[in-house]
Amino acid sequence: LPEPGGMMMVGIPEQRLPRDLVRAEVANILRAGVEVRNNVRWGRDFTLDDLKREGYEAVILAIGTRKKRGLDLPGVELLDEAGIAHDEDGRIKVGFAFETNLERVFAAGDGVIGHSSVVEAVGQGNQVAATVDHFLTTGELKRMVFETEYEFPAAAWQAEDYAQARRPAAASELVPGAKGNLVKAERAWDERTTQEECKRCLRCDLDWVAFMKAREADQQPEPAL
Repeated sequence: LPEPGGMMMVGIPEQRLPRDLVRAEVANILRAGVEVRNNVRWGRDFTLDDLKREGYEAVILAIGTRKKRGLDLPGVELLDEAGIAHDEDGRIKVGFAFETNLERVFAAGDGVIGHSSVVEAVGQGNQVAATVDHFLTTGELKRMVFETEYEFPAAAWQAEDYAQARRPAAASELVPGAKGNLVKAERAWDERTTQEECKRCLRCDLDWVAFMKAREADQQPEPAL
């Protein structure tokens, strides 16, 4: 591809994943010191042996998949030529630490789990990066869990007040030239609606709080006559 981003740049409609957001994320990665080579194809421009000769101590295969199940045929042929084990659908076989059957070669993402979501692929990317870093540092093959440290700030409102709140409906509009299930795109909420939704969202426990309060009310003893 002519620029980084993979299938997020070429396989997801613009209205669902704006390209500027992907480019901003890529820019953050580049600022961390990562080198990217565009328009380079595995099997045509380089091999795994070439990478080893260049001094790379480990390789992570994050080659994705174009079909709902498995890789396209050329991708499977590359795996066979490199001696990488895969299942009948072309998904790379890995161990618990994302290791393949080849020494110091790891794999993650859609090429391992099959056609999935961006969230799942990025999640595996975080895990395999931490896992390979641990392996190169200690020599131990151990799946690492990538965790972000954060604290919950004190809420400026009573969460229980939103126990009965429901997700607001989003307006939609037709997308010119779109086909199939992509003919409509949801429009963003206004600022006020977004603020109210933030107070409700990710508080699944509120349903339980409301249920327990109702249950306690039902179990109150009747006053003695």
